[in-house]
Amino acid sequence: CISRLPQADLRVISDSVLLYRVSSRLVYRNDVIGRCTGLQRGDTLITQSYSSQICRGDIARVANLPSGMVTGSCALGDFMPYRSPAK
Repeated sequence: CISRLPQADLRVISDSVLLYRVSSRLVYRNDVIGRCTGLQRGDTLITQSYSSQICRGDIARVANLPSGMVTGSCALGDFMPYRSPAK
C-alpha cells in the first residue's frame, strides 16, 4: 500500500503500468491486474479506497470526463519501490 496523502504524482506508462512519484527520490511502479483501457489516450483513473492508502486489489475505473463514460477498469497490483541514490 501507499499513502494517498500527500497526493502522489501519477504517471501513466501504458494501460497496464503506472508510476506513482511520492518524493523526489521515491517512485512506486504498479503493474495493474488486467488492463485499464483508456489511460494511454488520456482518460482519468478513479480509485476507490476506504482508507488513507491505496493498496493491491483496490479497484480502479477509467473514465472519459467530458462524456462521463467509464472506458475501462482494473485492479491495482503490487507497489514496487524504486529509490534514486542520495547525492
